[in-house]
Amino acid sequence: MANRSVTLTHGKGALRQKAREQAKPIRTSGPPRPGAGQRAKSARQRPLSIFLLLGNLLAPQNLLLNLVGLLLSRAVLIGSLSPFGYAFYGAVFALSPARGVAVALWSLAGIASMQAWPRLIELAVLAMLLPAGVAAVGAKVQGGTDESVRRMSVPSLLFIFSFLVKALSAAFVVRTPYGLILAFVESLLVFVLAFIFTYALPALVKDQKKHLLSAEEMICLLIMLAGATLGLAGVSVRGLALKNIVGSFLVMTFGLLGGTGLGAAVGVTIGVIGSFAGSISPAIIGLYGFSGLLAGIFRDFGKAGVGLGYLLGYLMLSLYVEQGADINPLLLESGVAFLMFLLLPRRSLAPLARVISGSNEQVERQAGYDRRLRDLTSTRLRELGQVFGELSRSFTQVSATAERAEERSLAKLFGGIACRVCETCVIYKSCWESDFYRTYKNMFDLLTLAEMKGTLALEDIPEEQRRRCIHLGEVVTTINYLLEIYKMNRTWEKKIAESREIVFSQLEGISRIMDDLAREVKTDVEFSEEVEHLVLDHLDGLGVDTEDVMALRQADGHTEVVITQKPCSSQDQCVRAVMPGVSKLLGIPLAVQNPRCHWRTGKPSCTYKLFPSRSFEFTTGVAKRAKDQAVVTGDSHLIKELKHGKLVLLLSDGMGAGPRAALESKATVALLEDLVEAGFDTDLAVRTVNAVLVLRSPDEIFATVDLALIDLRSGDVEFIKVGAAPSYIRHDDDVSMVRCASLPLGILNNIEVEHHHCVLGPGQTLVMVTDGMLEASRTPGSREEWVAKALRRSTTADPQRLAEELLEKACDMRKGQVPDDITVLVAQLRPRGG
Repeated sequence: MANRSVTLTHGKGALRQKAREQAKPIRTSGPPRPGAGQRAKSARQRPLSIFLLLGNLLAPQNLLLNLVGLLLSRAVLIGSLSPFGYAFYGAVFALSPARGVAVALWSLAGIASMQAWPRLIELAVLAMLLPAGVAAVGAKVQGGTDESVRRMSVPSLLFIFSFLVKALSAAFVVRTPYGLILAFVESLLVFVLAFIFTYALPALVKDQKKHLLSAEEMICLLIMLAGATLGLAGVSVRGLALKNIVGSFLVMTFGLLGGTGLGAAVGVTIGVIGSFAGSISPAIIGLYGFSGLLAGIFRDFGKAGVGLGYLLGYLMLSLYVEQGADINPLLLESGVAFLMFLLLPRRSLAPLARVISGSNEQVERQAGYDRRLRDLTSTRLRELGQVFGELSRSFTQVSATAERAEERSLAKLFGGIACRVCETCVIYKSCWESDFYRTYKNMFDLLTLAEMKGTLALEDIPEEQRRRCIHLGEVVTTINYLLEIYKMNRTWEKKIAESREIVFSQLEGISRIMDDLAREVKTDVEFSEEVEHLVLDHLDGLGVDTEDVMALRQADGHTEVVITQKPCSSQDQCVRAVMPGVSKLLGIPLAVQNPRCHWRTGKPSCTYKLFPSRSFEFTTGVAKRAKDQAVVTGDSHLIKELKHGKLVLLLSDGMGAGPRAALESKATVALLEDLVEAGFDTDLAVRTVNAVLVLRSPDEIFATVDLALIDLRSGDVEFIKVGAAPSYIRHDDDVSMVRCASLPLGILNNIEVEHHHCVLGPGQTLVMVTDGMLEASRTPGSREEWVAKALRRSTTADPQRLAEELLEKACDMRKGQVPDDITVLVAQLRPRGG
């Protein structure tokens, strides 16, 4: 028994293999000569072709395709037009000729079930003409019949052959001009539907690559399914129309998969095609569409919610549409469709759900892709950060070998003296072999003495060494020469080491930034369409010409809104008009970040971000005066709110006064702004700016840095001062100072960055000044104290007025002729909403 089973299995496999070989096109150089061998070969091919045909007719993977072909062939429009079956056969033939033959047989069976014998003959003739026509067109185009030729030629050939066949039928059967008109119209519908079905077929064929269906492909699929539903016309079970049951079932299914839009679209499509067939009233279009809409609305409640929503809409409009008629059959049909829908396994809808845009499966799949993309991006950023970390560690290893390099340089120095002077000396062995340690110590003492005095002279050498060395003059000359080279090498090695340290710090900073970016990219960010629609409606009400609104819900729960609109008529009008309304709309106070307005950038739009404001709001004031009433001041300042609720206050005083000082201070402020905003650590940012100032010019240039980084959520203030004047914090009548003793940037290669921390509470005032403010005092001992006294005596609370008041007092002390540029920057925190 086992042997017999093996033999049968082997026989089927051989048949399949021969069938595949038979399906391949056979090319010959000329017409074959008929003979016994050729006839025998043809005889062997016939049963194999029948086997292939039976396989396509009964294969499970073609069951849905064949069933749709059967139903479409039964669909009739306007009483006599039946283009669906012809078009579907042509579309399937363009996809796969073998499947096309099977679909043609199923379509013939569908027509036979309606006893429409003229249509049966027309389809049979068309099924024979189409393969020959496609083969002929393919041979003329490129000598073959590949899939691309079939896809392009089939709809056109269908139109030609369909019109010829139907025109002949009309000429012999109807014998009226109206019959020719109907033949032309039906052939035109066949041409259009063939194109439509070509786009819809991949969703039905299992071995086709599935992709997310576009809106056009989705509409094509709906038309195909609506036509198949129409093919059930006239079929009933116990008085219930199977067409209505299947139509309701399809509406509920697509309402579950695609929501309100797709549910309503399926309902309207089924209603429209049904009304074309004349089988239902045009009012039923609204019934199906409204029921599909309600079905999609309740899809979050699962299949039961979708079905009940459909039944609710169907019942409401049935009472209105079918006034005075018996609606019991309609309700029974909908109930049966609902039961079928509930019994349908959810997993059977998975293949269709994966290709429908908006389905829960597709949304989850897309969310998975987004998570994987974020993870890959985060991983890539971390890898780049590790690369920069490894580079920084390699520079650390190079620095660690600096001491050993210095020892090697010293050994080379001793070796140079021995090679240049001692090797040719007659007492070389006595000095460097017999008495090595003593000679080494004497040479080391001479080098130390030469380094201390700068230059070694004969009279500087001890008497004992004079008596021992017979080439003393050459030794002194060689030591001075080699020591000079050694000092020069050490100077350059020191500069290289300092450059390595700068590069090490910068690489380490970039590595930290990469790690921060990796964490930020991996953070889940959701787009809130609801907030976007609310903001768009609000802006439309204000008359704002909006180009784009993007609402992002961050991982910490707060929402940021990015708005792009047409240019406003005046400076910051968009922010002043939009921000209060959006804040009220969302119920949270908002602040503006990074406004890029038309009048600032020259671009044809304004873009700005609204984000939840922090615990504190701030008010600032600035007052400036140039030295000797000059036009250009050498001081520069920056007031900028960063992301995550940070406020940067920055003062820089360039060397001297005038345009050159202004250039240095502006460059310092601009570079610090970019580095801090990019996420660099403040200490590293200051060191980087110092390195730039040292390396950018051989001239002696420097600039001070007075930076205050304020956390608007907690009030914490971090001061970084490099050569800057003291800052003052006023609270009621008490004034405290924040001092530093470091040199300005650009003087030393290595600087000590001083950090000071304090808490700035509500009502407290921070005052930052440049050196010119202190030099306004003529008494050297009270240069810093006079500003503190002026703050204690002042009753002004407004930051701008306070800055102007301090500047006026400094000018009065010097009678209007200030000895240096003066800048006063005042900031004050107050509780949000206070």
